[in-house]
Formats: sequence, C-alpha cells, structure tokens
Amino acid sequence: MSNKIKEIRTTLGKVGICLQQLESMIEERETIFQMKLTPSSNDTFELINLLQKITQYFKYLQQDLNRSVSGNRETVDQLSASFSSYVVEYSDLYDRLSQDTTIDIQEYKFKRTNTATVGATTNSATTSTPTKTVRFQDQEEEHADNLVELMGTRAFQPYSDQESNSSIDQVDNRQMFAQHQQTLMRQDQDLDQLHSSIKIQHSMGLNINQELDDHIILLNDLESGVDNSQARLTRAGNRLNNFTHKARENGSL
Repeated sequence: MSNKIKEIRTTLGKVGICLQQLESMIEERETIFQMKLTPSSNDTFELINLLQKITQYFKYLQQDLNRSVSGNRETVDQLSASFSSYVVEYSDLYDRLSQDTTIDIQEYKFKRTNTATVGATTNSATTSTPTKTVRFQDQEEEHADNLVELMGTRAFQPYSDQESNSSIDQVDNRQMFAQHQQTLMRQDQDLDQLHSSIKIQHSMGLNINQELDDHIILLNDLESGVDNSQARLTRAGNRLNNFTHKARENGSL
C-alpha cells in the first residue's frame, strides 16, 4: 500500500471525527435556539473553524483521488466511496446549519466534482509540457505541506522571525474575516452585558433613593411627634407650677 493511500485513509478518519463533532455542535445550537437563547461567540468561532477544517480536508481528498494513485483499483474505489458518503453526510449537516440565521456559512458549502480515471490522469501527466510538469510538482509539494500541517504531523522547528512573518502572510483572507466577525460579536456581547449591569445599577439607585425618601418621611413624622410631646410636657409643667404656686398661697393663708 502506497504512502498516498495511507494519507487518504488517515484524512478520511479525521473527517469522520470532525463530522461527529459538527453534528454534536449543531445539536447543541438547536437546543439553545429551542430555549430561545443565543449561542456564545466562542461557540460560533469554534463552529466556523470546524467547517473550514472539514472543507479543507475535502479539497485535499478530492485532489488526491482525482490524481493517479498507485495501488489496487478496488482500494481506490472504496476510498472514493467513503469520501462520497462523507460529502453526503456533510451536505445534510450543512442543510441543518443553513437554517441558523446567526451565522453565514455559504462559503463553506462543498460539492464534489467528477473524479478522473487513473488512465486519463496518467496520460495527461505524460503528455504535459515540461513547464506544466514543474508547476504540477510545485502544487504537489504545496498540497503535501498543507496536508501535513492540517493533520498535525509537521516536525517541530525552532522559532524565527522570518518564519513568523511568512506564516502571517499566508493567513487566509476568509479566516481573517471570520476572526474579525467573531471579535465584533464578542464586543457586542460585552457591551450588552455592560448595558445590563448599568441598568441594574440604575434600578438599584432608584430603589435606594425611594427608601431614603421613605426614611425622611418617617424621620419628619418622628420629629413632629417629639415636638408635640415636648409641647405637652411643657404645658403639663406649667400646670404643675401653677398648682404648686396656688398651694403655697393657700397654705400661707
């Protein structure tokens, strides 16, 4: 079995795992929508990354299966059938996710093209000009590098500024746009939370103000009661003084 066949089998296995994760995430989002809630921005960002990874796997598999693959033809047909079944499963999940109005997934729609036969591919490679052959080899090397990076089998290399700059230049525009959209969504969510906190504090301030007004009324009533009591005590004291004064006068008589 050639190395290319092994790579295709490994990639198909990773696609199967990713499709299971995608189905689980879609079910969670459907449950959230049934509860009349909104998925978090982190969940949406993870979903977009997963869709991008799956479509990238599909592109690599389609390129590998469209080219001449050394090995048993029956094995190649089985791999192609597995790939087709995964594409159908992804299309079903895509249709379910397309009903989600909070995310735009049109760019992640995938449709498999017709695969070329081994003989036709071999003949086209044989009759190609030297310039096209060199360009094909460059595309083959670039495809292999991207596949190794996506599968996580690239060997460790020391950090350098040159590698960092080149990796930044190779960032896909759609991925940058998706990250920008997710950043805006997170900022909107933070602003909504801040707005809710300010509304709660405003309501608490109004309640405190109302309680202070009620306490002021009670204190005014208490002060009025104290003044009335003081007036009654003063009148009672005056009466007592008058009574004492009259008693002394009567006693002296």
